[in-house]
Amino acid sequence: MLFMHCLDACKADTDNLFFSSQLRTCHKSLVDSFKLWIISWIHFNKDEDYAYEKKWQNDFVRILDRPLNKVMELHLPNFQYLLYHPDIHFCIINQIKIIQTQFNRLDNRNLIKDRFYLLQYLCISTETSD
Repeated sequence: MLFMHCLDACKADTDNLFFSSQLRTCHKSLVDSFKLWIISWIHFNKDEDYAYEKKWQNDFVRILDRPLNKVMELHLPNFQYLLYHPDIHFCIINQIKIIQTQFNRLDNRNLIKDRFYLLQYLCISTETSD
């Protein structure tokens, strides 16, 4: 969350040549850190053998909670513009493509529902909603 607050404080156009190279480097580091963080969140415990228990009718039940979802629910609405940052937005589009390929392999409604739950946070533009 600290990364998000730092990026929130830095709403300026950091590509502007009037800003110091130190500020641009710091901003790029924050964006890169945030991208790694959001990728980790998207793909955390996706392994159905690790996060789910298979029930008697080939139905999967989640046995591990995603506590970071609760954090995202609280904070992402306040930081939606961060997801529009060109680098972060491009990263999210790439992650959604990965999720789409996963949908083609899933045949269990609980696993599919879990992926759809993530999409409510990530579908923030026409590019990510398509």
